[in-house]
Amino acid sequence: MENIPPPNPTPNPNMNRPTPAPEPQRAAPSNDTTYKSMSDQYNTLESRIAWDWLCSGNRHFAYYDQPTRWPFPIGKAQRRMQEKLLEVLSLPGDAHVLDAGCGDGHVAIDLARRGNLRITAIDVVDRHVENARRNVDRQEPSGQIQVKKMGFENLHEIADGTFDGVYTSEALLHAADAAQVLREFNRVLKPGGRVVLHEYHNDFMDGKLIGFPREIARNPVGQNVPAFTRAKMYFDRVMGEAGFEEVVVRNYSANIEPMARLLNVSAVWRHIVMFLRLGRFFPNTAAREGGYVGQQHWAYVAVSGMKPAGRV
Repeated sequence: MENIPPPNPTPNPNMNRPTPAPEPQRAAPSNDTTYKSMSDQYNTLESRIAWDWLCSGNRHFAYYDQPTRWPFPIGKAQRRMQEKLLEVLSLPGDAHVLDAGCGDGHVAIDLARRGNLRITAIDVVDRHVENARRNVDRQEPSGQIQVKKMGFENLHEIADGTFDGVYTSEALLHAADAAQVLREFNRVLKPGGRVVLHEYHNDFMDGKLIGFPREIARNPVGQNVPAFTRAKMYFDRVMGEAGFEEVVVRNYSANIEPMARLLNVSAVWRHIVMFLRLGRFFPNTAAREGGYVGQQHWAYVAVSGMKPAGRV
């Protein structure tokens, strides 16, 4: 039954107050702005300590098959995450694969060795490209991996139908236009080629920034993760719109919990950083604070899809 208000209702003291203007929609940052901000973040001493020392240069979460309070050795669990990526990628030996956002090249090196793959690894951060080339040169057998400085939103140097597979490992969140990136991935894949994304899936209500994502978007760290701090990432929808079929989204949130807990504990001083509004100087700490406060709004997922076999 419809609820009908009583006659002459009690006046609302807020009735005559002007309605607050809606928060302006933030324009997507340009690629140059995103890349510069991202380079600045990864070059901070804080970032080098967190990733280079704690994780030996592997800039991604670890995968734990069983719940545990003891996350060590982290490297072993990170290699397990790389193994999961290779399993979902499911490509034969000698397949040609694009690593989009390769970091220091550790994932590419491990997958090339395990799967006997040929990998083109790209990144836009100069230090990452230099480190990746150095790390690749030390590996045997040589010649399986080629490292290039390149962004993944415009793969103009790469011809259509070049790769058998494409993957990202916590890189797509840096994209100013994630949908464009996925379209480019589809273009450079051969018909029947596969894409695997190890990424963060946010769950903002109605695609609006609420709680921690809104605060992160206001912080300089938000410039580094534009795809995460704008609208909800419906991977099944955006993958479909980019031309992929057989899209599957796997939730690995429980499997990364031991490492996530460690990062939260190690960043206990984040409360001081955020209270003093020093997030711009400690972007990783600011991001971990946001992730901890808003943990109910995001998940760690492995997304896979295939370019239709009949499409060039």
